[in-house]
Parts: sequence; structure tokens; C-alpha cells
Amino acid sequence: MKELWYAAFVLLLIGILAGFTSLQTTGGAVLNLPPTWDLPTNEFSSNGPFELTLPNAFFDPDGDLLAFTVQSAQGGARISENKLVVENSGTYSLAASDGELLTLQKISVTIQ
Repeated sequence: MKELWYAAFVLLLIGILAGFTSLQTTGGAVLNLPPTWDLPTNEFSSNGPFELTLPNAFFDPDGDLLAFTVQSAQGGARISENKLVVENSGTYSLAASDGELLTLQKISVTIQ
């Protein structure tokens, strides 16, 4: 009788372990966090054209690739190879997008 109980227990344990090996994800929602501004300041000055490497200025907590845009009322700014290049003093609005969420950051640049 003891051997029968032991055999039943072993078969039950094997069945339980086999069930764990075939578990699949339930397709739950995956949280996407927005990019964040990752610099300690938003005020910059330069003796000539100002350059800012945007992947160093923004951080995406999910590791998503970011796309960048810049807008300004006075012009004089462009993005080239993920670098912001500013030629005129002023306030600029930067946007970083991970394809789903967008983060806006205003910066002030003084060209001397």
C-alpha cells in the first residue's frame, strides 16, 4: 500500500511539473513609459553655434529608440544626426518621441 501511495505521489508531482513547463504569458498589458529629460539644466550658452547630442539629453526608461524634433519662433535651429544645432539665441522646444509617447522640453540658448 505504501508503494502505491508513493507511485501516485510521484505521478502527481510529475504532472504538476509538466504543467509548469508549458505555461505561457497571458498577453497582459505592457506599460510604456515616456522619454524623460536627463540633463540637470535647460539653460545653455556658447561662444559659437551650440550643439547638444540629443540621445544624451533624453532618456527612455523602456530603452526605445527616440526620434527628435525642434521648434522655435526665431528659427536658427536644426537637428542633424541626432544633434541639435543652434545658431541664434532664444528659447527652443524640443520633442522626444518613442513612437507612442512624446515628451516636450523647453531650453534657453544664449549665443555670445
